[in-house]
Amino acid sequence: MKSGKRVELTVFGKGDPSYGSTCKMITEISMELLETSRVDSGTGFLTPASALKSEGLKRLEEKAGIQFRFITLE
Repeated sequence: MKSGKRVELTVFGKGDPSYGSTCKMITEISMELLETSRVDSGTGFLTPASALKSEGLKRLEEKAGIQFRFITLE
């Protein structure tokens, strides 16, 4: 359902964003997918974001030092 609202997302991290943060994101999301493995095999192909939903964001904030700021724009 489309609400017509716009959202701004800002991502903050420590270190070199092109190497350090990317490496941390890939590692932590991979670990979360391995540890949780809740995806039903009958769902077809899922991206990590659709498979993990907010759990992936929480893990990145807690373990990889990456922060997300969401702002809803009018």
